[in-house]
Amino acid sequence: MSDGWRPIDSAPGDGPVLLWASGRYMVGTYDTDLDEWRDHSGYLITPEPTDWQPLPPPPRAAGESDNG
Repeated sequence: MSDGWRPIDSAPGDGPVLLWASGRYMVGTYDTDLDEWRDHSGYLITPEPTDWQPLPPPPRAAGESDNG
């Protein structure tokens, strides 16, 4: 894959990332205790993701400046 996608074995295990698995993408988190990828509801992601990207920053609220 290209366009910012990285191999799953390089994904961080400390927060949500954008995942690619079997022709679809989703947000997921790696569960280090179970050694599995989980979706935002805690369900196991199958098949196992093959690629990942960092999540983009959230949009700013109306009227919010770059300084926060």
